[in-house]
Amino acid sequence: MKAFKFLGVGARARFGRVAWPIPTSGEPAAWVRVALPLKPCVRGVHACRQSDLPFWIDDELWRIELDGQIVHGKSMVVAERGRLLARVPRWDASLREELALFCRERTQAVATRALAEGRADAVAARRFLDDVTALGELGQVATAAYIAAVAARCDSELSAEDAYLAERAVQSAWLAERLD
Repeated sequence: MKAFKFLGVGARARFGRVAWPIPTSGEPAAWVRVALPLKPCVRGVHACRQSDLPFWIDDELWRIELDGQIVHGKSMVVAERGRLLARVPRWDASLREELALFCRERTQAVATRALAEGRADAVAARRFLDDVTALGELGQVATAAYIAAVAARCDSELSAEDAYLAERAVQSAWLAERLD
């Protein structure tokens, strides 16, 4: 199965701290294997489907091949083994900055509407706007995306969970369009 994997600088896993083998000469990297049983967020090679991308933002984005037993989770895919195929070159500092700005604008729209309408959640929406505006570094793009998703709950007739997921879907579509 082909999927995506966000990693820190140098293809290092943020949570597991695994230094992933990097592909060379256009060939896939060596396989990273884990022991069974698989358990999302505990054991397995974790990866993203396109719809999962906004949940796992990090410095580098890679195309990955998964093999063996595979478990589909709510916002991830977990496999018995995986190997990096190629880095996604379009995921760079410029695109991360664009995504952060996109999320800030979406949060601002939510806060502006809530304040203008005098809604009960206007205070929370304003706090989200203050939080996302305070993010100055590009490394904060994951936080900006998260804040936009949480703020979306203040501006929707959907349930809080559905509004959150709807915003994540918007972010995923935005990323897919730009990453090709």
